[in-house]
Amino acid sequence: MKKFEVSFEAFPFEPARFIGKKCVVGKDSPVKQLWNDFLVNGGKEFIDSLPGRRPPFGDYAGWMGEYNAQTKESTYIVGAFFEPGSLVPDRYSYRDTPACLMGVGKIRGKTQHLERGAHNKTVKAMQAEGYEPDYSVGFSMEYYPYEQYGAVEDNGENDLEFHYYLPCKKKGI
Repeated sequence: MKKFEVSFEAFPFEPARFIGKKCVVGKDSPVKQLWNDFLVNGGKEFIDSLPGRRPPFGDYAGWMGEYNAQTKESTYIVGAFFEPGSLVPDRYSYRDTPACLMGVGKIRGKTQHLERGAHNKTVKAMQAEGYEPDYSVGFSMEYYPYEQYGAVEDNGENDLEFHYYLPCKKKGI
């Protein structure tokens, strides 16, 4: 039996504001610490209390973009989706995400480490369905659905589900 299974779907993604805590990823990656601070030190509760927060509550994501080829650095933001134009609290960052066709790789397995290789797994599943990445949109996201990931005990027996969001387009368009 495979360690994971991948399915793919595409849907019209509506404009949103993504609000959260930011770090720069390059030679070093502070992403694990950023997630830990967010989950343990009240970040998720604060985000959920802000006006304009889009459900489902308990779902959180890691926004990735703004790759700089010269420095080999990119931006990573841990947070959640909000209505466009929502106010951004002090010491928080945001990115306005445009309407696009969003591809979602749904990766299922018995480990919480389903994010490993998620980009390539999603691209492969996307291409098998007649789509290709649309990198002109400028971001991708690790998406952690609470019901399928956060609320599931990671004991090696239970199935967990992680989502990888990557804007896409039909092949040849």
